[in-house]
Amino acid sequence: MIARARASIIRAGGTPPSHFFRIIRGLATVTGVGFFDFWHGQRGVAPNAIELHPVLGFHAVSCREAPRSSGDSPITR
Repeated sequence: MIARARASIIRAGGTPPSHFFRIIRGLATVTGVGFFDFWHGQRGVAPNAIELHPVLGFHAVSCREAPRSSGDSPITR
């Protein structure tokens, strides 16, 4: 299920790069195991800090890669 979800995300937004986040925009249904985390600086965190790990399904209705903006920065490790 995880492999199929990843393949669907790649079809919608392209192969993920290793040095920055790829942003995709559109409408999709994402299925996964939800748990409540706490805010610790993650990017794109939900207001209640819920996360999906692992993502088990991804069905893109109208998703595509968004153009990069000057605000998109590389991942720092």
